[in-house]
Amino acid sequence: IYNKTITSVTIPDTVTSIGDSAFNQCPRLTSINIPANVESIGEQAFYLCTSLTSITIPASVKSIGMGAFNNCHNLTSVIFPEGCHATIGAYAFKFCNAALYTVYESGKYVGDSANPYAALVDLTTRNMTTYTIHKDTQSVGNYVFKDCERLTNIIIPASVESIGSKAFYNCPSFTSVYYSGTAEEWAEMTIGSSNSALTNATRYYYSESEPLTLGNYWHFVEGEIVIW
Repeated sequence: IYNKTITSVTIPDTVTSIGDSAFNQCPRLTSINIPANVESIGEQAFYLCTSLTSITIPASVKSIGMGAFNNCHNLTSVIFPEGCHATIGAYAFKFCNAALYTVYESGKYVGDSANPYAALVDLTTRNMTTYTIHKDTQSVGNYVFKDCERLTNIIIPASVESIGSKAFYNCPSFTSVYYSGTAEEWAEMTIGSSNSALTNATRYYYSESEPLTLGNYWHFVEGEIVIW
């Protein structure tokens, strides 16, 4: 609607879909209530809504379109409740504040900026230094951590079966991978091309008790990573 003055919107409970570009370039929009009946949020629906700071996605939402919240620079909190398994399009949260990446609770995928299907977020941010992939994640898409120039380490769950091409391309500070599975499970993972930052990093395997064999192992102590 390209409305430069609107600040708050309450969408009626009867609405089931927010269309493409519905609130595109509403720079003063600070508050939006998405009702529980909404199943889809269209492409660029909130593009350049630069005053939005938080958003709660209802569990009813099944899809979020490409670029839906792209360039919402002040968006620092995005909450996906348990039970929400929305597919999220490429660039849906690109150029939003990195804090939003810590609140996703029920994802099956980590974003893919080249593939609009089953993508969580585009993680391109030069300020992120560490990232924990959600414990249920099955696939890490193409380009997800590309150009994360300050990213130094990542925790990858054993549930991950594949990592896309250039997922860790141009990550010059990357040094460590903390994998929650075994070396045998890691060997079965499919890793796409141009991921030398990932494959050359020091890899640690999770062990709840002190290992009896030589190797690189890690565990948690009061929520912090500790090397055995």
